[in-house]
Amino acid sequence: MARFIHLNGSSGAGKSTVARLYAARHPGVLNLDIDEVMSLISGWEDDVSAAFDSARLMAVAMAGSYLSGGSGDVVLPQLVTNAREFAYFPAAVAAAGASYCHVMLAADPGTALARLRSRAASGTDRDRLLGEHIEQIGAQAMVERIAGQFAGFLPTVQVDSTSDATALAPDRVCAALEDLLSPTSRV
Repeated sequence: MARFIHLNGSSGAGKSTVARLYAARHPGVLNLDIDEVMSLISGWEDDVSAAFDSARLMAVAMAGSYLSGGSGDVVLPQLVTNAREFAYFPAAVAAAGASYCHVMLAADPGTALARLRSRAASGTDRDRLLGEHIEQIGAQAMVERIAGQFAGFLPTVQVDSTSDATALAPDRVCAALEDLLSPTSRV
């Protein structure tokens, strides 16, 4: 059975890094990074929120298509802190006859903020532009707000595993994910 692996966590927790590592180690896995999908929309830089909303809907369709086609697993590195946004993906996964695995990558707000700023300073043009957008809306307040949103959201959904992305290097987080998804695991 195909699996949809949702890596959830704060901005800067390492979701995209772990997703890239996992996909590289498992050929045929679709690394469905919504930020990448969003960057395919011309002018996304001018209205990040609208472009992101469109990209999320495209990602739902892409995940459903890939999973139902039997091509392989999908890994989605995406922050989700509300039930409405969360519901999009499990519904598409169920319709495709796949299983859903929700994994939290926990990072303290200070670490998350430092990683966000580092990625903006040394990453791709897209990373720089997203970093500028995040700074304009208030990066520190955003990271703290996300932590508060998780406190209310997580008790309402099933989380299959949590990894400490502050203490563990991305390759160790990826190894924990592989252990969770091994055939002997009950996820």
